[in-house]
Amino acid sequence: MREILQIMPSRLKNSIQNCKGQISDIRLKRGCPLLVTVNSAREFLSPSGAFTEPENAIYVYDEDVDNVFSAACEHSVYTYEDEIRNGFITMRGGHRVGLAGTCVLKSGTISSLKDISSLNIRVCREVIGCSQKIIPEILYGRSVKNTMIISPPGYGKTTILRDITRNLSLKKINVCVIDERAEICAMNNGISPYSLGYCVDVLSCFPKSEGVLRALRTLAPEVIIMDEISSSAEMESIKTALNSGISFIVTAHAKNIEDLDKRGIYHDFVEKFISLSGIGEVGKVLNNENRSNYSNMDDVLFHRIL
Repeated sequence: MREILQIMPSRLKNSIQNCKGQISDIRLKRGCPLLVTVNSAREFLSPSGAFTEPENAIYVYDEDVDNVFSAACEHSVYTYEDEIRNGFITMRGGHRVGLAGTCVLKSGTISSLKDISSLNIRVCREVIGCSQKIIPEILYGRSVKNTMIISPPGYGKTTILRDITRNLSLKKINVCVIDERAEICAMNNGISPYSLGYCVDVLSCFPKSEGVLRALRTLAPEVIIMDEISSSAEMESIKTALNSGISFIVTAHAKNIEDLDKRGIYHDFVEKFISLSGIGEVGKVLNNENRSNYSNMDDVLFHRIL
């Protein structure tokens, strides 16, 4: 949160700092009240940081959006041109700033984004030890089960994935993280601000499909970790790596396994499904052979591991 507060105008900073509860995202929209997600609930904030109605909230001005956007880019929009084209900026600390604005097209493809109208800042946190109860479910000796963590957005998949990385690394298992959005490891000048252990290689900002093939050729991983798989190219790269004896731990946006099927997300390789039924709550751990038993995946198995 420190990195986010550093780019906020002082009046918005004071409101956010005084907010009671754990903020998971901050939404800045031109001419609209300051909106945050606190403990899974959307709330408008007053100048003092109290929850309030829109008419009593602190409002976001045009210059607030412009200044926060510029600061998130470290005052060099050109440097972040590729990320802006993709609709987000990854800040130091792994916080992701989603961008809304006007698309600029060149030859039918998106070349940039202009007239930024709103920012959605997702707060990234390190929670050391949050995967302790999951590790025995996926690790047998030095053998790591192919695992998929599924949940809707905002339930803590990336936070748990980061701690799984740390736990496996501490057990001297060679881990490669394909960190396409720089959210898992948040590398800056080749260094992560997080405690990842000593057996982790990070391919930062690599497209996941290309990163998997590069890791196979050059890094000799035992486990590859990736966030939010979805594309057919990513799934084809997983199939290729599986033939080399590599294990995968991945996440996907879905409510349950039936939802994975509807979204066409490849999961035949998965040996363990872990569903999150709330923020930091593991609902079910299912083996591949009983993956059709998705109906009870909202049952809480581990309460509040985050």
